[in-house]
Amino acid sequence: MAGTIVVGYNGTSHSEGAVDWAVEEAARRNAEIVVVSAADYTGMGVGTAPGLVELGSYAIDAAERVTAAGVERARVGYDNVPDSPNKWPVDVSGSTQMGSGAGTLIEASRAADLLVVGTRGRGLVAGTLLGSVAFSVAAHAHCPVVVVHEDNDVQAEARQRVVVAVDGSDPAAAATRLAGEFASLRSVPLEVISAFEAPLKNGHEERGQPKDDSTTLAHQRAEQICSAAESAVRAEHPELEVSTRMVPGGAEDAITQASEGAGLVVIGSRGRGGFAGLVLGSVSRSVIYGASCPVAVAHADGD
Repeated sequence: MAGTIVVGYNGTSHSEGAVDWAVEEAARRNAEIVVVSAADYTGMGVGTAPGLVELGSYAIDAAERVTAAGVERARVGYDNVPDSPNKWPVDVSGSTQMGSGAGTLIEASRAADLLVVGTRGRGLVAGTLLGSVAFSVAAHAHCPVVVVHEDNDVQAEARQRVVVAVDGSDPAAAATRLAGEFASLRSVPLEVISAFEAPLKNGHEERGQPKDDSTTLAHQRAEQICSAAESAVRAEHPELEVSTRMVPGGAEDAITQASEGAGLVVIGSRGRGGFAGLVLGSVSRSVIYGASCPVAVAHADGD
């Protein structure tokens, strides 16, 4: 497939996990790896003229050392990936930029096919918080974003199923395409899930009651959404094992629970229905922090 994978690195264990994940994915895609670090504005000092500020050389030097360490980790990691007929030598390079962590990575995503970040941690370069910038990057990047947790087991997860959350929206369709691509590259099953809400009565969910028409219709709608997503995946990847599951309740719990035993969860950048506000709202934060595996965020065309 080739292409370019950009990975944010700031010297923390969280960003080390992001580099390791990017290396494994690059080996599957034969993609170029670009390790990006930021010399943050918090390293700025007063310049030589009134009102002028400049980035201290110590901040730039520190960022460049971090970048070099990230590049070395990627190169060593790639050399240790088991050889296969599809593994070609790939380029690993580094880029040190002046700016905030989020802004630097969002700008770098313009030339990337995939952007990988860690979830938390203050690195060796002051102010570079991959934990907090992950949300901004996931919302505003110009390519799909993968958020990796420190405790993710990269090699084990590569052999586990991919899960995609769908709700019938354009971003969910983009997530479905991306999930099919990930599952096909890994030769693992794909599970398509859709959440549907039970009806409310007096502000409280009815429990222990027979399903009424609205619940049945909601379930049927979720089933139709899953079926359409399954058909789309099978058209592109007929070799894949694809299953569907309709999950009663809210999107947050549905996705988080589905992540257990999964190798990757894929969601859309925004959506409607059960998955509304996946990136900018509370659901996205809960999924990115709470999922048991890495989370990939896809954007609809033009989003």
